[in-house]
Amino acid sequence: MMRQLDELKDMIEMMILDSYGLGEKSDSIVPCKTLLRAWSNGRMHPVKHRVMMRGEKERISLGIFPVPTEGTIIKPPKELIDEEHPQIFKEFDFMEFFKFFSSEEGVPIDSAKQIFAFAGICT
Repeated sequence: MMRQLDELKDMIEMMILDSYGLGEKSDSIVPCKTLLRAWSNGRMHPVKHRVMMRGEKERISLGIFPVPTEGTIIKPPKELIDEEHPQIFKEFDFMEFFKFFSSEEGVPIDSAKQIFAFAGICT
């Protein structure tokens, strides 16, 4: 069963990468938490979670994440930028970030820091 799940994960990942014209397999898909952080101007952070099970039951998980369409510009709403909360990320095209995320330059960077390397504004 685990082999089948791994194969399914690989197939889904390849379908996503192929749909964006990227034929190479990456270790992970663009984390939605990264886009949420950029969209919210750093105010929203992902919830850390862990699933714990008892006994020998088999568990199957399926993550479903929205993926912006090509040409989508990620930027925070004006209401989330003020003197107390200056803009911390430049506006960016999702597809350009996706390419960076899976590039030779982006892959070695910790996924939590990739958005800062790609679109961070130095203050």
